[in-house]
Amino acid sequence: MQIRKILCTDIDKNREAIILWLAELIKTSLSDNSDRCIEIAEKKAEDMRSFCLDGSARLLGAFEGEKLCGFLWAYKHTVFGEDKIHITQFYVDREYRNCGVASALLDGIKRVAHEMGVRFLDLNVKADNLAARRLYKKFGFTEDFVHMTGDVEVTEC
Repeated sequence: MQIRKILCTDIDKNREAIILWLAELIKTSLSDNSDRCIEIAEKKAEDMRSFCLDGSARLLGAFEGEKLCGFLWAYKHTVFGEDKIHITQFYVDREYRNCGVASALLDGIKRVAHEMGVRFLDLNVKADNLAARRLYKKFGFTEDFVHMTGDVEVTEC
């Protein structure tokens, strides 16, 4: 397994898998479990390619030959004057889970952050994704904030 920067040609060759993976990630985030997941994932895949072209995102892939087995999509941002690398999308193909791929991708983004002079990584994770939360804690992540959502339903008095 090789961990390396994702190139635009990699996105083109693995577009179908990337869209399906993004759709799966999106489906876990949408409360209505809608059919919009593929449409949104296709747009995200276009964004991924654009960010690859302009260099505004850090895209790391786990490759077996030319086959993409997982990816980590991150970008640099500043929070209260502190530069951080935010992991926005992170997915490992089910066939390659529990084989060290996610750990290798996290090691890879830590190296990228270090090379950029950035000291911190951050990310959001679903509260019920216990396996991911365990992995992140193993890599030194702590739970600093709690993100809450709520329905906006207006009731008449």
